[in-house]
Amino acid sequence: MTLGPARAIWIISESVVAGDVASGRMQTLPIDTSITAGPIGIVSRADEDPTPPMRLFRQALRDTLDVS
Repeated sequence: MTLGPARAIWIISESVVAGDVASGRMQTLPIDTSITAGPIGIVSRADEDPTPPMRLFRQALRDTLDVS
């Protein structure tokens, strides 16, 4: 992965970028992100109808997590 001329700071789960960090393509910064720990959700556009696969995925999550 190459960032090219763009430089960015990205806050994401460490496991998502573990391979990039191990290979030296990315570096971690000593920033306390403990406040970001907690439940996550699904983000979607308000003006967009979900596709059938999206609806199935959401329903599977609801069924698995037993939420409405």
